[in-house]
Amino acid sequence: MKIVILTKNESSYTSSRLAEEAKNRGADVFIINPQEVCCTSAGEIFFRGESIGDVDIALLRTPPFREEKEYFHHVGRLLEMRGVRVINSPSAVEIAGDKFRTSLTLQKAEVPVLPSMLVRKREDLASAVEYAGGFPVFLKTLQGTRGIGTIFCPCMETLRAGAETLWAYYSNIMVERFAQDSPGETLRVLVMNGEVMGAIKNKAEEGFLRSNFSRGGKSSAVNLNDEIKSISVKGVSALGLSLAGVDLVLERGQWKILEINSSPGIKSLESATGENMAGKIASSLFCYSDSNKQIPL
Repeated sequence: MKIVILTKNESSYTSSRLAEEAKNRGADVFIINPQEVCCTSAGEIFFRGESIGDVDIALLRTPPFREEKEYFHHVGRLLEMRGVRVINSPSAVEIAGDKFRTSLTLQKAEVPVLPSMLVRKREDLASAVEYAGGFPVFLKTLQGTRGIGTIFCPCMETLRAGAETLWAYYSNIMVERFAQDSPGETLRVLVMNGEVMGAIKNKAEEGFLRSNFSRGGKSSAVNLNDEIKSISVKGVSALGLSLAGVDLVLERGQWKILEINSSPGIKSLESATGENMAGKIASSLFCYSDSNKQIPL
């Protein structure tokens, strides 16, 4: 089996660990930066001047920024056209990369999410706050990872200032309910091919609300109940993803999906749980043994 990992950061922890574990299971693995790829209209793909040849599986680790994302997805779509199983497919990643579109898709699938409103005019901010359930609220750009583009707004003055600043830089924004049951705490659940691989609880640094591991949050192992597992798997399936990290918060006594990351990191999961998450993902790639069993795209 030949696997390519498409990533901007060829030496990242997650990409290196996934490559290591896949190689241990007998795969030929290549880590490729799509920004160094050339594609022909005949469907050929060249990396640093050489054809990448036939590929069985491509792991698409899409960057958050639009210009880079578009080129990554051109490469991903070409691989799909060649019959390669792309995890995750560009079409699914496009949904997951837009917070409001994710919310709409999850609500249609009856997956619990926080109330939010897409807003473009200053005079509509009050209605958005009312819909979200009152202050405090989160102001969010539709794209962004690791907590970037998220502003905590305890009052209208902060909300207006934040919204007008983001609009001035041509960013679309949404106003989302603040989950007061678990301030500064989230669950991160890793899902692969419809199965929960592991989970951690992330807690923000003292005095902060963003719990992301990459933003200084502390991670610890956690056991999940069946409700959380079901919500996580159903949410990932609704977006059409195969591999994803699901962030959940406790809000008014119910667990709700805050965000779904289509390019999840595994460093915090492996560090906090002591489990071989990269090995679990790699094994899942080899889980089919006949031509009728395929990895979902």
